[in-house]
Amino acid sequence: MSLLVLLAIQVLAPSEWKTWYATDYRAALDSLLEGRPFIDSIGRPTVRYAPLFPMLLYGEAVLADTFGWSRQIVGAIVGAICIAVSATLLVQLVRRFVPVRIAWLAGFSVLLLPHLIWAWLRNLSVVPFLPLLMLSIVLVLRAIERRSSHPLWLFVAGVLLGLATLVRPIALYLPLVLTPALIWGSQFVAIGIATRNETPRPTRRARVLAPLLFLVGMTVALLPWELWMFRHTGSVIPVTSGGINSLRDGISLNNKSFREPLPLNPRLTKLLERIGAEYDSFDSPRALLTFLIGEARRDPLAVFQLYGLKVLRSWYGLDSQDRARERWLRWLALLYVLPTFCSLWVLGAGFRGRNQWSHEARVAWCTGCCVAGVTLYFWGMTTLAATIVRYMIPAFVLLPLLWACAWFLRPPRRAATGG
Repeated sequence: MSLLVLLAIQVLAPSEWKTWYATDYRAALDSLLEGRPFIDSIGRPTVRYAPLFPMLLYGEAVLADTFGWSRQIVGAIVGAICIAVSATLLVQLVRRFVPVRIAWLAGFSVLLLPHLIWAWLRNLSVVPFLPLLMLSIVLVLRAIERRSSHPLWLFVAGVLLGLATLVRPIALYLPLVLTPALIWGSQFVAIGIATRNETPRPTRRARVLAPLLFLVGMTVALLPWELWMFRHTGSVIPVTSGGINSLRDGISLNNKSFREPLPLNPRLTKLLERIGAEYDSFDSPRALLTFLIGEARRDPLAVFQLYGLKVLRSWYGLDSQDRARERWLRWLALLYVLPTFCSLWVLGAGFRGRNQWSHEARVAWCTGCCVAGVTLYFWGMTTLAATIVRYMIPAFVLLPLLWACAWFLRPPRRAATGG
């Protein structure tokens, strides 16, 4: 069903919307096609972008050229499979807490998410990133719930998150959310199990081993690429060298010729003018941070307004800053933000009665908190970097799971399942 829906979208979409790959990856892809992996034509390593997506593009190109197919069609098929897998995983998670018919609606919300459909038609890296991220989160949630058949599945979860990071480096610091979830979430759920004498609470050794296996798995996935970069550059680089480009681009709202200028107040306009004048000097995160600290001392309100605007634009902003398109994207954002805040209220208000919760209620609460943490993570990373709504696609995809958990924990459900 998922593939049929995506096939219909692919057929109906205008041809000018479709492309095979973004030009950002041209240097890396050309190096692979010409037999000198990640080394450009003059012998320099191409480390500005993560390696796994260019490798996927290379595989699609080889497959298409071998059989005489269109590269764009092959890329569309691979992307459709990735989206279908992501939607299926979400349905399996959501159906734990709501009726199956509602869970299917969550799956369709993935298939019809405009940001994701656009990324698929443009063959962007977020499409293969999603199933890797979703599979990792599924395994983490199963570990919290204590349903995994073997602790090594956490190692697999770490490997999957490492592979996702090699597609999109935005996931590099996601263990800051998932590791605490593993430590405290599994303990919280285990209390409910132990009260019914089903299984003992996890030992201290088990609580340490779980996140350790997860982190080791992620390290194993990232280490070959890190060693290759160190060998060719002599520097330790966290996945890509393009992080500073994204950071400084994120504060250059009106300083790019391809962007439609935003109507801003004089204070914020002057700050952006100063940013434009100093743009080329931002050659490291430290240089950028030093500049922002100086600006915060000079005019703290302007810096506050800049990041306040970025916080809001994370949910609807486009790289082009096209106000006509962003207008309806704001309404779409409201459809996600309003039920999300209501869900967070349910999770917070219900926590006081946790001593009467069943095992299922504890699982729902921990799952909801994990999704909320992942959402806040992507929101924060999008705010810090280039504030483009497509960076929030993983949050948009996962939020129906948070809503489902809140639905399960609504007051009548707590009364019915307590004890």
